[in-house]
Amino acid sequence: MTTTPQKIVFFDGVCGLCNQTIDFIIQQKTTDLYFASLQSDFASTFLADYQVDTKQLDTFYFFNEGQLYNRSDAALQVAQYLKSPYRWLMYFGWIPRFVRNSIYNFIAKNRYRWFGKKESCRLPNPAEKMLFLG
Repeated sequence: MTTTPQKIVFFDGVCGLCNQTIDFIIQQKTTDLYFASLQSDFASTFLADYQVDTKQLDTFYFFNEGQLYNRSDAALQVAQYLKSPYRWLMYFGWIPRFVRNSIYNFIAKNRYRWFGKKESCRLPNPAEKMLFLG
């Protein structure tokens, strides 16, 4: 790939919930979305321009055509690329950000306990390889 994609989901590559979410997004056969674990060299380099510390794995980010979203804003932005009825999740944007992020932070704090933590980052299968950066 010679140019950087314009829609990239950055996620914790060892988080069970994060990996299940990425699998779900891929199963939606969503086009134009690419993925990079926060532990990758690509993420470290790319997100440095946005002053993101990729060693802090408590959130995921969504880069969409020049704009970087995090936490619940990232989730709502990604939802618009899913098939219905999951696409309708994007309409939860009317809920105040501090409420959405409080829920997000509670889940993020407990995700390893509830969904597990892998020893290493997720490796894409051959069919998915072109969707992963770094």
